[in-house]
Amino acid sequence: MAIGRLPIGRAVVVAYQDVLRASQALRGLFLLALLIILFIHVVNYFLPRVLAAVVISIPVGIVRAALLTPVLVAVHRFILLGDAPDRYLIEPHNPRFFRFLFWSLALSVLAFGPGLLLLILSLLSLVSATTAFLALSICLIVGVVVGLRFTVLFPAIAVDAPG
Repeated sequence: MAIGRLPIGRAVVVAYQDVLRASQALRGLFLLALLIILFIHVVNYFLPRVLAAVVISIPVGIVRAALLTPVLVAVHRFILLGDAPDRYLIEPHNPRFFRFLFWSLALSVLAFGPGLLLLILSLLSLVSATTAFLALSICLIVGVVVGLRFTVLFPAIAVDAPG
């Protein structure tokens, strides 16, 4: 089956409409997500601005992902299935929660890991700034390409799609 040109403009409009519908139906979850994000930003504001803060910000990012996973799963499920949960629930033993969290963390490592490693190597003078910049540029391009291909996983995980 041949697929024609993807109507990007229409897809963007539909995506915004879906998010608007979800924000109205899941108002409490959206408010909770906003509070979680605000809290994380306040915590990050008070972290020291040194290299050691990176070590602290990694666990903070993991906690943020874990706290936002139920909200993101609920939004995906609402948009795709019309399923609106009645409360916020963190279920670490639920395979859906675990898969969604695992893949969101894997995508974060893909996005930030190479840059962080190159920054550390550059600061330790093990790699020149030019080499680090070139390597980071390549990592960024590869990360975007791979990351875009992996984004289809999140809706599939949220609705428990087989395979």
